[in-house]
Amino acid sequence: MVSEIKPIFLFSLPRSGSTLVQRILASSAQISTVSEPWILLPLLAARRLQGTFADYSHLSAFYAIGDFINKLPDQETTYRAEVRRFILNLYGQVAVPGAEYFLDKTPRYHNFAHEIMSIFGDDARYIFLWRNPLSIIASMIETGGGRWNLSQYKVDIYHGLDNLIRTYQNSQSNVIAVNYENLVGEHAGAESKKMFNYIGVDFSPSFLSNFSDVRLKGTAGDQSGTREYHTISTAPLQKWKTILSNPVRKKWSKNYLRWIGENRLSAIGYSLDDLTRQIDSLHGPWQGGVADLGRMAFGEVRCVLSLRSIYYNIQKIPDLKNILSLEY
Repeated sequence: MVSEIKPIFLFSLPRSGSTLVQRILASSAQISTVSEPWILLPLLAARRLQGTFADYSHLSAFYAIGDFINKLPDQETTYRAEVRRFILNLYGQVAVPGAEYFLDKTPRYHNFAHEIMSIFGDDARYIFLWRNPLSIIASMIETGGGRWNLSQYKVDIYHGLDNLIRTYQNSQSNVIAVNYENLVGEHAGAESKKMFNYIGVDFSPSFLSNFSDVRLKGTAGDQSGTREYHTISTAPLQKWKTILSNPVRKKWSKNYLRWIGENRLSAIGYSLDDLTRQIDSLHGPWQGGVADLGRMAFGEVRCVLSLRSIYYNIQKIPDLKNILSLEY
């Protein structure tokens, strides 16, 4: 039965190396996957009052859907059970024949990690992927062509990280944590084998080289890393020191680390003092710093004014030229 597929959820922030993990896992014939499904997001967002902007009015939909769910037997429990059955059926239909597991790698699931674990319970596997937060920040900036662009990732680097850490700390009995630095370093074999043992699938060292042959179906996800890296490489580990070396970025990075705090950093395997010392050791030029300040300010204004939603609403205004040219 296609509905008997077992799900694996890979939880991480964007730019954490999740595509590499996905391709390594998909090297096993027992694990099927596609680039990034995103399929659970609207189903789970429907049960949250905030966080969604929609033409049909998410606020009205939230209350209407809640009213409908209250008419169901067991109410929210029934809704979640049907979401689970629906999603497993879809996973089963898209999975390659013979696969026992389907891996769903959707970084924005960090917003709903707790809900996903509540819906799928012990029947699923949950992998939390942690990477040096400064490497994540640098990778986000690099994706934007080297220009400061973190305002578009605020939901990830603040709410997302906090939610992932809290969910992980409350669920450590049936999840596994994977460290990106170990995965691409000298402990690649041990870190990968740990994942496969947790899932219950045989590990082969050949997966660490064969992953480059994995072709992910779909257009979502990280295409740059797939093109750039065909072997496991430590090259990404030190990139952040170049990208974050100007004084403005150094100051921002230290403030961000302080916001995360020692306790949360320690929970995911990093040290506040160590990362701060590494930042202090950087001596980059001021080049680009002024532009960074301008983009930081613009990003904050854009977030406050929600320019995206304003632009969206403007597009719905009737064409005034056509209206004025009408003949009566």
